[in-house]
Amino acid sequence: MPVPPTAEEWESYRPLIAELYTRRTLKDIRAQLKDVHGFHATERMYKGRLKSWGIEKNKRHNRRPPPPPPTPPKESARTPPSAVACQSRPTIITTPSDDCQHRKEPRAPQPSSQSPFALTPVASPYPRDDGLETRSTTCIGTPQSFPPTPATTLGYRSPNVYDPGDASGDPEVLCKEIVNFAISILSNLVPGRPPGTGFEDWTPTDDHLAIYRTLQDKLKYESQIRGCFVNNPLSASIPDLRRDVKLLLDNFHEAVPIGILSTINQSLDHHAIQQLASCLATSSLEMPRPNYDFIRLAHSLRHLLAMTTFESFQGLMDRICEELEGKVRKVLGQRSFVTVFLVFLLNSKKAKSKQQLDNQILSMAMGRMSHVKACYGHDALLVVQFSQFIIGYRNLAKPEGQFDKDVLDMAEECYNRSEQHLREQEETRGASYAAITDAKSHHGKSCSLLADCRYSQGNEYAAHRAELHDWSRRLLLMAIGCHVDGPMGTLPHYERQKQKLESWCHEAGDTARLRQLKDIEELIRGNEERPRDGPLLPRLQALVSEPPGQGLGSQIGTEKGQLVDGKPDR
Repeated sequence: MPVPPTAEEWESYRPLIAELYTRRTLKDIRAQLKDVHGFHATERMYKGRLKSWGIEKNKRHNRRPPPPPPTPPKESARTPPSAVACQSRPTIITTPSDDCQHRKEPRAPQPSSQSPFALTPVASPYPRDDGLETRSTTCIGTPQSFPPTPATTLGYRSPNVYDPGDASGDPEVLCKEIVNFAISILSNLVPGRPPGTGFEDWTPTDDHLAIYRTLQDKLKYESQIRGCFVNNPLSASIPDLRRDVKLLLDNFHEAVPIGILSTINQSLDHHAIQQLASCLATSSLEMPRPNYDFIRLAHSLRHLLAMTTFESFQGLMDRICEELEGKVRKVLGQRSFVTVFLVFLLNSKKAKSKQQLDNQILSMAMGRMSHVKACYGHDALLVVQFSQFIIGYRNLAKPEGQFDKDVLDMAEECYNRSEQHLREQEETRGASYAAITDAKSHHGKSCSLLADCRYSQGNEYAAHRAELHDWSRRLLLMAIGCHVDGPMGTLPHYERQKQKLESWCHEAGDTARLRQLKDIEELIRGNEERPRDGPLLPRLQALVSEPPGQGLGSQIGTEKGQLVDGKPDR
């Protein structure tokens, strides 16, 4: 049984309750605070609190009579009488019906004394009941970007219609709403929830492997947006952003809100965040299958951004992501692979800024890694994916260039598995193009992770620095080749990898790989007819400028260094 709210909780929600009570029925207020904020109270409790606060709802008989209509101006030669009549009273549009002749003609709406925009409800043919709320909820001044709010004689508004007036003016309340909306949406991802249980009252025990397998494809548009905002916000033009957001919401997934909030939290560009929040709020109203929780989340986010300074907003986003971490574990369970993926996203900024791992998160991830190897060891792609997430998270929390033997061992194993998986796909008769490109994409990621580890190792061992750094450059070039040849390739990611490789090549005087990188750049620029989900470089196999044994394409992975205890094996 829910615990009744304390006096402090009542006071914290007092501004919101008082604001909603001016235009909503008590039943609606109770339902909204229960569903959105987890605030459990009976109607009797609400009535007692409202009475103690001295808050009363205006009754119809207490309202002042409407002011008399303005005196029409005198007719002139330039103003016809019909025009004056149109200015003095609104036009009523009636819809014909079979029983129109048996009904009284409704009165024209008159301006209310309380607001120049409110409409007085038409006379009802039913007996009057003073216990019912009879005010209209329609406002003439409602912005056109929001769905219209239906006016009824009972003042009821459908919960599936967003009203900008419902947005709270308290940042703390908005943060709670954003968290609860995101978790409410995420809870729909998990099947088998007992009926009648709240989304935090039941914790699954499954690993959600089937959901996890499709997660990368389902979140590909969110991943593209995150890549632009976190790594290169200047590359995200407004038309491209609107297009990406529309594609994201047209293919909406229950984990999208978590990813978007993580992206906003990691971004340091105030203007880019404003543009993203605006696009989300606008596009949420045009979703093919409207998700009303996400509509409210998007508008609450934009409202929070507009009413706070950017520094305060960043602090609030840190708190939102931190609170979401715990709720994601509760809703999806500690055993879920999806939990590990989403918690890594939410914790990324903290791990990078503090350069410190969350041992609880890492322990949970390593436990799931052992489960993957024990139960799904035959699935090379699954092992590779999970290894890459853990390596990426551990790399975030350590200073750039610092050597970590444990991370190197994981990266080496991940590289070997991804290389084997890619070769199996390429040699399998009848293997689909999608399976091959997916394997190539994961192998490219493994090459990139191992390149960073090799480069850090070279900085640690001066005697083998030249050889290890040469391997790093080759691995990174292979990673770029795999990335631009796959459907998930993005220009911001390519630019980031290219800049790193150019820096390494200039440092070592590696002109051969600089020329090859320039060839890739020219081919990308010449690919003007690239489809939306097509590779950056579909003609990669034509690039054979390196000597035999060092080329890209079919030569990927043909040379592999062997390490013993983290050092080159002679």
